[in-house]
Amino acid sequence: MRTLTYVLGAIAGFFTFGGIGLLYKGYQIEGGITLLIGLLNLVQFIRFLKVDLEQ
Repeated sequence: MRTLTYVLGAIAGFFTFGGIGLLYKGYQIEGGITLLIGLLNLVQFIRFLKVDLEQ
């Protein structure tokens, strides 16, 4: 379970920062979608992290 948590965290960070970078460069659609994917992964990451910490 811990490995999955780290993978989700890495994916969330990658997509979130990638989306911010695209928005900064002016790629509104790609940046928005990438940022959304990153935020959704971040939510999943936090859920898994909470489950990990509770056990």
